[in-house]
Amino acid sequence: MYKIVEALNLEGIETPGVYIATRENNENQLAKYREKKPLWSNVAVGRILENEQYTGTMVYADLKVKM
Repeated sequence: MYKIVEALNLEGIETPGVYIATRENNENQLAKYREKKPLWSNVAVGRILENEQYTGTMVYADLKVKM
């Protein structure tokens, strides 16, 4: 997972927090991010990889469908 984190940070890929603040046009949060650019962490990437919505499993009630 370290290599994923390293690649995301080296390529300047925005973290989910920056993406959400940009999408919601949250100028206060974006100003904080401009002062100190947030970096990806092993924890953040791990949570994304474990989240079924990100890994392609559609969950509806008790029914799971692999996409």
